[in-house]
Amino acid sequence: MPKGKKADFKAVLRAHLQQGAGDTSHYLDMQTGTVITVSRNSPDHILDLVAARRRQGDQSLLKIHRANEQDEAEDWRAFLETIRDTKLRRKLQFAWTTHDVEVYQGCLWDDFPSEYKRWMAFRAQKIENRLKNWLKENGFSI
Repeated sequence: MPKGKKADFKAVLRAHLQQGAGDTSHYLDMQTGTVITVSRNSPDHILDLVAARRRQGDQSLLKIHRANEQDEAEDWRAFLETIRDTKLRRKLQFAWTTHDVEVYQGCLWDDFPSEYKRWMAFRAQKIENRLKNWLKENGFSI
C-alpha cells in the first residue's frame, strides 16, 4: 500500500472508543482507509468479506483495538503530575488504587468539575495521539 493513504480518523476514533462493546469488532481497511464494523447483525456481504480476507491470511484488515490498561494508567499518572492542588492529587492517587475507581473519582469530580473537564481533554488528546501514531505506522496520513 502506498504511503500517505488517507484514513477516516473520526471513524477510527469512534471504533477505538467503542471496541469491546458486546460482539462488535472494528477493522481498518488498508486498501480504502475506511472502518468496517462487524457484528452478528452485520449484513452477510460484510461478514463474507471479512471472513474471506481473514481465511486467506489477507493483511489488508487491521483490527482496531481499545486502549489497554497500561496506556490508561500511564495517562492517569501523567495527568496527576499536572494537578497543583496536593490534596486533590493525593485523593486521586488513592482513587486509582481502589477497586471502585469510577465511583470514587465520580465523587471527586463532582467537587472539582474544572479538573474533570481538564482530565477529559487530557485523556482525549492522549488517545488521539496514540491513534494518529498507529495510523502513521501503518502508512496512513492524518
